[in-house]
Amino acid sequence: MTNIETKVRTKLDQLFMNYTPSTELTELKEELVSDLTEATNDNVADGMDEDKAIQTAFDRLGNLDELVQEITNEHNADEDEGHSHEGHNRNSVHIGNLDIEDGKVRLGNQTLADGDKVEIGKLLKVDGDNVDIGDGFIKVTDGDVTINGKTPSKVYMESLPLVNSQAFPIQDLTNIAINYKSASLTIKQTDGDQLIVNEYMSRNNDRYYLRSNVTDHELTIRQGDQPLLWHLNIKVEILVPSTYTKTLNADTKDGRIRVQDLKNEQLNLNVVSHSGSTRAETVKVSQLNMEAFSGSIHGENIQATKLTSHSHSGSVSFDSVNSLMNLKSNSGSIRVTHGNGSGNFRTHSGSVKLNFDHLNGDVAANTHSGSVKLTLPNSETFNFELETKSGRAKVDGNVVVEHSGNSYQTGHVGEHPQYKVTGNTNSGSAKLNLED
Repeated sequence: MTNIETKVRTKLDQLFMNYTPSTELTELKEELVSDLTEATNDNVADGMDEDKAIQTAFDRLGNLDELVQEITNEHNADEDEGHSHEGHNRNSVHIGNLDIEDGKVRLGNQTLADGDKVEIGKLLKVDGDNVDIGDGFIKVTDGDVTINGKTPSKVYMESLPLVNSQAFPIQDLTNIAINYKSASLTIKQTDGDQLIVNEYMSRNNDRYYLRSNVTDHELTIRQGDQPLLWHLNIKVEILVPSTYTKTLNADTKDGRIRVQDLKNEQLNLNVVSHSGSTRAETVKVSQLNMEAFSGSIHGENIQATKLTSHSHSGSVSFDSVNSLMNLKSNSGSIRVTHGNGSGNFRTHSGSVKLNFDHLNGDVAANTHSGSVKLTLPNSETFNFELETKSGRAKVDGNVVVEHSGNSYQTGHVGEHPQYKVTGNTNSGSAKLNLED
């Protein structure tokens, strides 16, 4: 143990002695020792004397009493959740014209904050995931950021230094699970016979490196420790051998996911981003499942026996895709161009626009609120059915109309059709276009 670490531990001991010991506090203390020691060493390297370097590191952390108290409160809340919730429900503050009660903040007659909405004149407006700062100078809309009308570069993530590279044999593996709390993931192919994971970070500390273990033919890789004193930028590159033919699951709680130049016709690939977009470009696999809880999903040049895509809040779009597709968005549009195959396409709030070059099965497009537009070549043969509860149904092209009305159209295209194309919306137009 170095002299600096000893001093850091002594200073922390004075703080922690006032609290009841618990597993959570022990873990917190060990993380603080490591982070504060590292920060102190950086300060010493910058020319500070040892004692000042330690104090500067502690000052940067902020109020340690509040941090420890927060951990203690969480521990107590776990033991008596009901009592904690009861006390919380009674909290309210009234200071002059300022009222804070039940998650709402009011100043006089103006509501400054209500749930996930905040409005402070033109300075700051927050509505769920959308943010407007400085009357449009900085805007965040559906996860996309613009500054003065321009999209900022993200080169800083691409220029992070490589700090850790590990290789894993894939023989006898039936499943690979990769989980990160806060990192952007890129999945590519390698000609080698081992799985390679490269970690790029804004700070180099082996505590932050990945952890791994193998159990019952499953390789699990998870993110290492996260520092408490600063934000750590992480980019992870995952190189998958073309000989791996089982299942790969990649999950990040905060960060985007990119799948690029991956060709493995027997691979089952599942990617999930809880806060960030997911993208796939030039991918050929057996099954591809893409999910984004808060962000868009996009694919280009995709070949898969089965493609499943679900955005809980964001658009879904694919260009040049050959697959049996199941695309869904809870809130956002769905777009397919140069589609080959069949599938189901559903959104609760948004339009559905499908452009198919070739059919090999049924196509069903549904939206609760939005328009449906289907475009197919004249050379295809199929039955069709369009229906809208509030809007107009329309067909353009050489078709045989069997039943027609303002809000519905049914019929067929060509002779002896095998497949069925349907478009349904509760509120919006439904259109079918045939092109040469």
